[in-house]
Amino acid sequence: MLGALFQFIPILKSTYTGSTAVSGTLSNHIQVIDTIGLPGGVAFSPNSRYMYTSHWDKIYQWDLESSDIEASRTVVAEYEGFLDENNLSTRFYNMKLGPDGKIYISVPNHPSRYLHVIDQPDSAGIACNVLQHSVLLPTYNLFSLPHHPVTRLGVMEGSPCDTILSASETPMADEEEEWSLYPNPAGSSVVLSCAMPQSGPVSWILYDALGREVRRKNLPAGYTEMEVSMEGLGKGLYFYRLEREGEVVWVGELAVE
Repeated sequence: MLGALFQFIPILKSTYTGSTAVSGTLSNHIQVIDTIGLPGGVAFSPNSRYMYTSHWDKIYQWDLESSDIEASRTVVAEYEGFLDENNLSTRFYNMKLGPDGKIYISVPNHPSRYLHVIDQPDSAGIACNVLQHSVLLPTYNLFSLPHHPVTRLGVMEGSPCDTILSASETPMADEEEEWSLYPNPAGSSVVLSCAMPQSGPVSWILYDALGREVRRKNLPAGYTEMEVSMEGLGKGLYFYRLEREGEVVWVGELAVE
């Protein structure tokens, strides 16, 4: 019955830059009549090209740059039958693009500690890499996903949103410090470097997408360069910060391949 009621999926296609991003104005509205199954959630890839919809036991990708969007629909995941510790299914429901550029998907019908993840949503077809039940939450969640502010906004003259910048664009250290972290994306290790020796110790802390600390390196006074191992870390986007005497002096993002 729900499938019959949910026949119309509006596809809102827009260029997510400039005043469009700030004002919320969308263009080129297209309506697709769809009867492919129970409705779940909708999310867009960071580059706005792909739309994802979840339908109980399937996840579809739609190419919004295709000349025939309806025909571009591709199955990128099917529920593999995994059951949680209460012997309950972990199918697909709500979807949300996270601040790390991945799409997170909740479980329907019952409280669950699991989330699914679309790891590379900007990639076509199965290359988007749907990771089923890959996030284990510290407590049970029912239907919903966390709310977070959208900071990837464009510029619109006179809008207070113009003051929002990403962490990587707003270093807090003195200009002459000139911190750098390379290579980025990283492989087995990265090098943390500063153009001038430090007068006191500095702590470099790396966090995963859930805010959990996964690496910490204490840098002694006089340091200008130090290698940090990335061994044991999974692929994805991480966030780091540098602290001196409890004060955050530099922040940034690090991709691990």
